[in-house]
Amino acid sequence: MDFLKQFLNAMLATQSDLKRLIPVHLTSLPHTQEAMMEDFLEKSVYLLDACRAIKQQILDVETSRGMLQAVLSSFPFKNGDLRAAQVMRMQKALARLLHKEFNEIEERQERLYKSFQLIRRESRSEVSGDAPQRWRSWNGSSRSSIQSSTPQASKLLHTMSASLVIPRVTTGKEDEDLCAAVHAVNAASVLVLGIITATFPNMEKTSVPIILIPRQYSWAPSLSQLQVTVQEESKRAGVWELDQIDTIEQRLFDLMDGNDCTLGEKAKEEIKNLLKQLKQYVDELENDLTLIYSQVMDFYNCVISSRMEVLDMLSMLRA
Repeated sequence: MDFLKQFLNAMLATQSDLKRLIPVHLTSLPHTQEAMMEDFLEKSVYLLDACRAIKQQILDVETSRGMLQAVLSSFPFKNGDLRAAQVMRMQKALARLLHKEFNEIEERQERLYKSFQLIRRESRSEVSGDAPQRWRSWNGSSRSSIQSSTPQASKLLHTMSASLVIPRVTTGKEDEDLCAAVHAVNAASVLVLGIITATFPNMEKTSVPIILIPRQYSWAPSLSQLQVTVQEESKRAGVWELDQIDTIEQRLFDLMDGNDCTLGEKAKEEIKNLLKQLKQYVDELENDLTLIYSQVMDFYNCVISSRMEVLDMLSMLRA
């Protein structure tokens, strides 16, 4: 999660820098600058929609994490013999957890399907993957619980990426500086929000758009390096805690599968160790989700603030 935190901080900084470049002292706007501001207003809608979709991603994962934490609260973490009754209780608790998650996935997919029928602009979107046929399958785990919101975020970012046009800047004038800054904000935003959608589970790794970065800008090397890092990170497994939770919970199912609750000492010891690890990862995931959610919403609010300033300026200068 560390690289995500770093990228989000950089993205927030671009919005702050953009605000300082808005020429509030002008009584009229050059055509190029006015066009760029209108373009910013148009593209920022994609950013806001993507932030809302990512927000739902995070909340979906948090819901699954909360259910898993509730289940873990009844598990035995102290030293001692793991009795058959405890194993049976764990089996039932994990089974209820997956059953509940599976039902929520189906309900969410049904709502999404209906919304696609009602909203024309989303008519081509499809729910990523089919619902698992067996509720005990690991495909119905927390890794699948956010698949309804990720396609929308990815599509929005790809649409915005395809619409980015590099401004022609050669003289370094104030209006051209603003055009370059707006382009940098848009490019960095697509990259960072794109890596978030790719980092969460059930997203194709190709969902991070490739941005063409002009070399003449002073911020080009930094953004180029950011893009390289994003592409490298997107090839990795994703949210580390989710991958660990995935592995541990699958192993618990393997150990406790079947109706026979009689376990050997080795299996009992492994179950206890797995439960301790699972609790640790669930706690770490809570902290990271809280921070990422906060930063995404901070960026969302920054975009809202920038939009308001641009709208106020355009309204004042056109009056």
